[in-house]
Amino acid sequence: MTTKPKGNQKPKRLASMRHRVVNAACKGHLTFLTHEDAQDQLNFFRRFELPSVQPDEEHALKMWVAGFGITSDEAKEGYMGNFCTLRITGADKLGFRIKADKIDTALKYHPRRKRLKKDMPNWGHPALKKISTGKAVFETEEEAKTILENLRNEFPKTTVPRWPELNELNLMIFSRKYQPKCVKKFVLRIAEQEGRFRVTISEHQAIPWVHRRFNETYDSYLLPLSWKQRWNT
Repeated sequence: MTTKPKGNQKPKRLASMRHRVVNAACKGHLTFLTHEDAQDQLNFFRRFELPSVQPDEEHALKMWVAGFGITSDEAKEGYMGNFCTLRITGADKLGFRIKADKIDTALKYHPRRKRLKKDMPNWGHPALKKISTGKAVFETEEEAKTILENLRNEFPKTTVPRWPELNELNLMIFSRKYQPKCVKKFVLRIAEQEGRFRVTISEHQAIPWVHRRFNETYDSYLLPLSWKQRWNT
């Protein structure tokens, strides 16, 4: 994540524990003989994104650092870093030291976080974005089936493929617009158009339960039966 530069300014990057100076500062290994040298080093961190001077302290800086202070529970929730306050501590035997203190902040306020694996996709999924915009067009049917296979493997709990051809896939999609359950069922199909194969998507239409015995006289399935008729068949 970078900030859009203004004029000839270089874009700012997020600080990371991979940066050797940031790593040393967060671990408390940076010491200086004078307070001025420590302040100059603290100003160095302003080149990274999200620096801000703490209102209650003159010689402190708040910033987000990738890989800093992540606990095992935070890693499971999707944390990729943490906010911290860099401040200059008082003089000791080694001189002035820059120390980092972790700031507990809700994940939704972090500039970067992991995308956790879910049981169903939303419309931001790359494959669904490609299909919904009409860009899922392929030269061969095998290439088109690859999208359905990948969705089936990624979301096995909320997809129902049509075997053995796998040219149709029922898929549950999450969206807060779909009230009250925020979930709707869609059907992905492979359609041949002008010698090419397109993956289309449409909302699933519920079909009433029908008797599975085929009526050869009318060349169609029988009409829906009552629960008593179902029980006796």
